[in-house]
Amino acid sequence: MDPDHHPPSESAPITSQRKLSRLADILQELYYKHRQKSFDAGLSKIRFVNGIMFTYDSSGKDDALSIAELLNLCDGTKNKRTLLARFGCMEAVTLMADILMYGLVGLDCDVEVIIAKMKEPHRKFIRVDLYSVQLDNPPWHKFYRITLRDGITTHVYALDLSSAQYGYYKPLVSFETYMVERVEEIRETSLDVAKWNLLRIVERAREMLRYEWKRVCAEIIFQAVKDWEWRGHLKLRNTLCLPEKEFDEMKVKLIDYVEATLAKSNL
Repeated sequence: MDPDHHPPSESAPITSQRKLSRLADILQELYYKHRQKSFDAGLSKIRFVNGIMFTYDSSGKDDALSIAELLNLCDGTKNKRTLLARFGCMEAVTLMADILMYGLVGLDCDVEVIIAKMKEPHRKFIRVDLYSVQLDNPPWHKFYRITLRDGITTHVYALDLSSAQYGYYKPLVSFETYMVERVEEIRETSLDVAKWNLLRIVERAREMLRYEWKRVCAEIIFQAVKDWEWRGHLKLRNTLCLPEKEFDEMKVKLIDYVEATLAKSNL
């Protein structure tokens, strides 16, 4: 069941499915804020051909564009989100995990990390190296599977915060729909194993330093959420229960607060 299929009225109780959908929307925006702050792909330019984004590797810092410059080259919100999500699935499942688990407090659910090979077509971007060679994209993609129990009913969802790189801009969908429409092959892992795999990938000193910076960025976001609560706002889990208009207003305030906190950080 799609949690957004029947939006609740102002007087209707907020279901567990709707709370999860709202949490997914908040997490999606926080993920984009994280990527905007920590994006370090090293690109010299991007261009668009038939709706596909071509991203060109830079030779070093001298010709690497900032994320602000790269975003200015993107036409429209969707292309900007595709760029922000570029090769970002590991950060989505690992660095956003603490905030996800914090937001799920009070909901009866299980969380797993899925590693899958996605169906054609490939990502909405193509990587071009310094020799103008178009490189194959890494075959594996990572996302969450959330099993939500609402009384006697069980719902299973895919939560994919980096799906914009495939042209999907809604973070939470039915797991069955996700599998049919997007996945070619699947294997599973737990959240702890996902973190361990990330550490294996970044074992070299330079990569470890880069990961540490990204981890600190995620911690700043998480702490900003808790600071926002402490300053007199509702707990995140209680914000998910607000009437529609109040929730939308509170979500904007939360995201703005996190963005301002990131802007003031020393990262």
